[in-house]
Amino acid sequence: MRSALLIARAVIALAILSAVSACGGPNAGRAKDPAPPPAPTDAAVFPGKKVVGRIAPDLIQKVVRANFDPLRTCYESGLKRNRDLQGRVAVKFVIDTEGRVVSAVDAGSDMPDREVIQCIVAEYRKLTFPKPEGGGIVTVIYPIVFNPAD
Repeated sequence: MRSALLIARAVIALAILSAVSACGGPNAGRAKDPAPPPAPTDAAVFPGKKVVGRIAPDLIQKVVRANFDPLRTCYESGLKRNRDLQGRVAVKFVIDTEGRVVSAVDAGSDMPDREVIQCIVAEYRKLTFPKPEGGGIVTVIYPIVFNPAD
């Protein structure tokens, strides 16, 4: 039950992220502050390919939920080191045209245990999703909040 709550929170965050991204982001229409150079884009990961693919958020949630045990195992290994360990782990991953995760990185997690984050990122790299609609690639940021009571 608690796992379902965590995944539900992640799906809500994913939906909010998709909505904010679709309308131009939280600073749409505002002047931009100078920022450091951006991280490599999907175009850098897949030169010459358009980023046009789409996978419904509920399908992404279904795959993550079906593979949640290894993610929980990563967190539980951290709980053995710190019984009060809690925080959010956000993973940015790229799904290729065949549904394989070809890139997964930390996307600003606040979990204080870096080993837990690295373990979870590694587990995301093992996931397989349905082929994206439109034949392109899909980039997802999927946050999950972990608490000792969960």
